[in-house]
Amino acid sequence: MIGAPLMIGGYCVRSSIQLFLNKRFFNKNEDITHRGYHNTIIDYIKADGTIDYKLIYPSHRIKRKRPFTLGELHWKFERDREFVTPDAFFTMIKNGKIFGETGSVITPDNKIIGDLAVEMGKTTAHHTYLTLNSIPSPTRIDGNVAVIACDAGKNYFHWMFDVLPRLDLISKAGVPFNSIDKFVANKCTNKFQLDTLKVIGIPKSKLIYADKSFYGQASSLLVPSYPGLSGFMPKWSCDFLRRNLLDKTDLKQKKNYPEKIYISRNKKNNVRQISNENEMLNIIKPIGFKTIVLEDMPILEQIRYFAHAGVVLAAHGAGLSNLVFCKPECKVIELFSPNYLNLCFYYLSDLLDLDYAYVLGEGEEPPRFVCPGKGRENITINIELLKKMLQTFVAF
Repeated sequence: MIGAPLMIGGYCVRSSIQLFLNKRFFNKNEDITHRGYHNTIIDYIKADGTIDYKLIYPSHRIKRKRPFTLGELHWKFERDREFVTPDAFFTMIKNGKIFGETGSVITPDNKIIGDLAVEMGKTTAHHTYLTLNSIPSPTRIDGNVAVIACDAGKNYFHWMFDVLPRLDLISKAGVPFNSIDKFVANKCTNKFQLDTLKVIGIPKSKLIYADKSFYGQASSLLVPSYPGLSGFMPKWSCDFLRRNLLDKTDLKQKKNYPEKIYISRNKKNNVRQISNENEMLNIIKPIGFKTIVLEDMPILEQIRYFAHAGVVLAAHGAGLSNLVFCKPECKVIELFSPNYLNLCFYYLSDLLDLDYAYVLGEGEEPPRFVCPGKGRENITINIELLKKMLQTFVAF
C-alpha cells in the first residue's frame, strides 16, 4: 500500500523522484517493444476473455427539444437535436496500469484501451504513451485501486460531469467505496474537488494524484467508463450529482436567495467577458436580477443559489454546470459569441426539463458549418435584443 503522494508546487514528488531515479541511476525502463492499443474495452475482452465486465447503463437515444431564440435557429442546434449515448460500464483489470494526468488505462501487456484513455484532440493511435521513446517502470500499488481521473479534470465542468459520475458506476457495480484502497484522481488544486469528494464519501487520505509523470500498476485496477462523450452528459450522471450533492445540501438557510441570477465572470480572467456588461446590468438590475461571481464561492453556496433560481442569465462558461441543481422549468438564457457555440449546457438543460434560450453576441457570423472555435473571445450583447428576449421568454 502507498500513501497519498507529497505535492510541492503542483508536482507529485514521489512520481518525479522515481522518474528521475529510474532514468538516471537504475535505468529501470519498461520493455515497450510490444506497445499498441485496443480501440475499445470490447476489443480487449475479445483478445483476453478473462476480463470482468459489467454493463451498467446501456446505450440509448436522446431526442432534445428545440431551444428558444429570436430569429433563425443556429445550425448547431439543428444538428444536435438527437444523440446516442455510449454504453456506461465497469471493468476490473488485474495488474492494470494507469498513465499520465489523464488517468489513461493500459493493459498489463502495454496496450492502451482507447475508450478508457482519452486525450482530447488526439486519436488513440497518437496517444502520448505510444509516442515516448522510453518509459520508466510503473510504481506498484497494492490492493483495489479505482481510476476516476480524466483529461481536463481540474476544470469545474469536467470534474462534475466526467470525473464524479464515474463513482456512480463503481457503486452500481456493487463495489463499496470502503473496499477501495486508493482512488487515482486529477490533482485537487481547487477547493471544490476535495469538497465534493468529501460530501460523496471519498476521504483525501485515499487519493493518489495523477500528474504528467504518473505511471502506476495496480494489483487490482477498478475502472468505471467515462460517463459519455465529454460535453454530452447522460441523464444518469445528472441524477447522481443531484442525489449526492443537492440532496445533501441544507437549502433552508436564513439567507434570502434571489429568484433571478446573472452570473458575471471573474475579471481576473479575461475570457468570454461581456464587453458591455455595465450597460447590460442597467437593464437587468431594475427587474430583479442579482449579480453573482462563482469562482471563489464555496460549492455548497453555489448549489443553493442555483437550487433557488427561477431564471439564470450567463455567458457560456463552466459555472453553468450548476444548472444540474436547478428545479424543472427554471429559465436559462445563455450568451454566446458568434465565433464559439458550445452546446453542452443546452444538452444539460434539456435533460433536466429546464426552459432554455440563447442569445448570440454581436459580430459577423461564420459561414454555415464553420466553427472558428474562438473560445476565449469576449462577447458584446445587443441590448435591445436582450430586452426583447427577456420580455418574450421570461415575460417581464
